[in-house]
Amino acid sequence: MSAYTGQIDPVTGETIDAAAAAAPTPEEQEREALELLKELEAAKVDESEDREPWSPPPLELKPLVDESSCANVDHFLVTHADLDLDVDFKKKTLAGVATLFVKRAPGSGHHPLELCLDIHEAMTIADVACGPATLKTTRERFCDFGDRLTVTLPDEFVEGEIVLTYTTTGGDAATWLDAVQAGGKPFVFTMGQACLNRGLFPCQDAPRSRMTWAARVTAPAEFLVVAAAPSTKGPKTLKDGRRAFRFAMPVKVPAYLVAFAVGDLASRDVGPRSRVYAHPRKVEAAAKEFAGVTEKYLKAGEALFGTYSWGRYDLLMMPRAFAYGGMENPTLTYLSSTLVVGDGSLTDTVAHEIAHSWFGNLVTNGSWAEFFLNEGFTMYAQRRITRVVDGAPITDLEGKVGWRLLENEINVAQQGGGLFSRLRVPISWNVDPDDTYNDVPYEKGYALLCAMRDAVVDACFVEFSQDQRAAALDPWLRQYVVDHKE
Repeated sequence: MSAYTGQIDPVTGETIDAAAAAAPTPEEQEREALELLKELEAAKVDESEDREPWSPPPLELKPLVDESSCANVDHFLVTHADLDLDVDFKKKTLAGVATLFVKRAPGSGHHPLELCLDIHEAMTIADVACGPATLKTTRERFCDFGDRLTVTLPDEFVEGEIVLTYTTTGGDAATWLDAVQAGGKPFVFTMGQACLNRGLFPCQDAPRSRMTWAARVTAPAEFLVVAAAPSTKGPKTLKDGRRAFRFAMPVKVPAYLVAFAVGDLASRDVGPRSRVYAHPRKVEAAAKEFAGVTEKYLKAGEALFGTYSWGRYDLLMMPRAFAYGGMENPTLTYLSSTLVVGDGSLTDTVAHEIAHSWFGNLVTNGSWAEFFLNEGFTMYAQRRITRVVDGAPITDLEGKVGWRLLENEINVAQQGGGLFSRLRVPISWNVDPDDTYNDVPYEKGYALLCAMRDAVVDACFVEFSQDQRAAALDPWLRQYVVDHKE
């Protein structure tokens, strides 16, 4: 409703014209503004005074326990592992030698003399030696999913090679499939996440312990061996007709990323640095499904997060016994065969595994209590990659689906006390990190990074386009990789 001339103002009793006339003139308004500015200037603290620049209070995160490994990483470091393993499909065993290059951790002094390694009840240790000397060892149960092997080292030991001769079924790290299960011939594959590779070889099965590794794997002549490490030379045929395959990983990785598979496999190139391995009857379909897929995601990842450090990026299509969508073993991603559907609609799973090349493989959570540093960062990186390659609509839809999954996961976790709804979950003694596995480290970790991105945008006080907003955290993530990779 408009106010008409001559209407009586109910507050002042004056006509509207009179009330308007009583309003401050522009000159009076300007004079009042100047007086206010003078008051504000007078209230300011003298800038010449020595003052510490303001900074936000430090974020104090208490260290969370991770008692999934018995390895005494604070005293000794395994910097390289050399495996020589013979595959026996009839006995379903791996027999051979693990040579570990061990050195004292910086600042650990000359004591203790005991090296503690993670092993598994599926493993039989025949001998442990350092040079010509056989070393004293003791073995005891550490937890439900591992044993402690204590090796007494020579006096004044600083660094050297510890050679362990052993036989193992692989424990939970190895999956043995018979001919029927594998589609014609037996098949075995190993997978170490989270604490499984203590069944494959004696190791420091803790993610903060990183090492280079090499392997010589011997198998019957009709089988192909592939591994999560570059092949150093073609297979060598031995006198007994078996073939020996050699691999070497020059980039330091935690023990859980050591992996290999042995089976009836064929291969096809699907990119300039990618090949797909699969059962001979399935390799053509797999090659058609993934042709060009890996390279487009690799290029996008490199543009966003820096150089791809692993050389090749190959795929292994797993038998149906493989219970996951994928596993990010360096240079050899395991993929479920259910992703081959004929139209390429499920191949974006590769984007997640490729994102692990920076987040998880190159920069790894130091503790399984902070698994979100692997998976939450990878989810964010994956969606940055797919936004670039596949577009914003499908990426945004996936993010909304992920949020619903997170809501459901948190509701379920709250019914059990809420511990597993946290980003950081303490891994107490005898708690298998795999038992804490759910969508929270993935989607809540992703949500944390989205909140960080939005905080960066809001602090800039300028208008961002949708693409600029999506990219706001990219420089920090790129530097994060540079700062924390080993």
